[in-house]
Amino acid sequence: MASEMQPLSISTQYPPDLDASRSLASPAEQEAIQQMRVELAQELEALQERGYDFDHTTGDIFMLRVLRGNEHDVPRAVRWYRECLEVRKKEHLDEIGMEICAIPYDVTRLPLYKEVGPHLRTLGNESTLRTTTGDLVYCEFVGGVNFDSLQNTLGLSTLHKFHCYGHEARLIAVDRLSRQTGRLVKVLVITHFQDITFPPKEIVNFDTNLKTCVFEKTGIEIIHKIMMLSFPAWLHGLYRVVRPLIPRRTSRNIMIFGRNFLEDKAALAEAGASLLATIVKERSMIGYGDSSDDGVPGGNLTGGPRVLHAGSAMQKGLLVKAGQTVSWSFQVGGAQELRDAGGRGLSGSLADMFTEGTDVMFDVGALWDVEPTEGAEAETVTNQLVEGMICTLVKSEKVAASAGKVSGSVVSERNGTVLLRWSNFHSVFRSKLLKEFSIEADSDQ
Repeated sequence: MASEMQPLSISTQYPPDLDASRSLASPAEQEAIQQMRVELAQELEALQERGYDFDHTTGDIFMLRVLRGNEHDVPRAVRWYRECLEVRKKEHLDEIGMEICAIPYDVTRLPLYKEVGPHLRTLGNESTLRTTTGDLVYCEFVGGVNFDSLQNTLGLSTLHKFHCYGHEARLIAVDRLSRQTGRLVKVLVITHFQDITFPPKEIVNFDTNLKTCVFEKTGIEIIHKIMMLSFPAWLHGLYRVVRPLIPRRTSRNIMIFGRNFLEDKAALAEAGASLLATIVKERSMIGYGDSSDDGVPGGNLTGGPRVLHAGSAMQKGLLVKAGQTVSWSFQVGGAQELRDAGGRGLSGSLADMFTEGTDVMFDVGALWDVEPTEGAEAETVTNQLVEGMICTLVKSEKVAASAGKVSGSVVSERNGTVLLRWSNFHSVFRSKLLKEFSIEADSDQ
């Protein structure tokens, strides 16, 4: 299936690239690619025999990415390619590639999209969502995701397979678009964190392993930039631990922005105002997690009333030192108080005729500081997480209006961030009311 790279007419739809990393192979690189093919002759022949000699895995453009990603070191590039084939076999990516190779890149047309969509919103379409320079765009809205539902209703195995479909589809698309335009097309990855709440360690491990053990080992020189929008302060500790796992060629392309990304010159220069406006518009249309996230340390620690719509949550984060006591008190509002606050719609009012549902789920967790280990492997970081970096301090419990005023406290075992969450993820259509809340931490000794 793979064809030798031929001179192509460059499209005038996008401006010419001044970045040398986007040019096609130089004569010296073409010679190095040929050396790689000689070394990999047995593997390439086996792929051809099985009908898996795709352009996006055996063609000259992919080989060029492998060569550049390994700093033009041919033996190193050959080793990387062989490991890539092993991972592709393990993850059945060749079979996936065969299944979707004729489909234009559009996440809504991928297998399992209908199953995953209600739990995790994603965007990607080669016809309608591109950067001003023609790069592909992939966006995930991880904020407001119900992690329990993601694990127990959808299942992480289904989510993993969907991500493999998406990864393979992007590999196919950037290879095809590169051949069409005569320049290396890459992917701008955007992750929107608004409304994200405390992730279970199983989710963190899942995401870390997916990206480091699958994506990084089967796609190289694919990512242009990774833009993290509305990134909460409490996630920086986790990012510090995971970052050493990310290859330098990728980590240097990560850009982190707060909630004011629409006013950030760097964000505007990278993505453009039109694309960022599209992301904001799509985020506003999401049906989950529609209450704002207060998970940034230093926010208001007292307040109320606060309506928690179905599928949403409110989270508060406090930076703490080891030995500090964090205490809280709160009260859940009744059905009449919720109606007075304008939070009870027709469906909820009808349901109240049979049962008065006022309950919210309350839990307390911690994200303890862990010093990143230089050169750490994914398994090492996973062990660190399991051993207590992400910790549940108060298990999730149901609290209804009838419970009255609820109070409690925890003592911080280590330095880090304590996260308190009130969620209404379990409700299908009824909103709930957090009548009032108060949180405080004793002085740092």
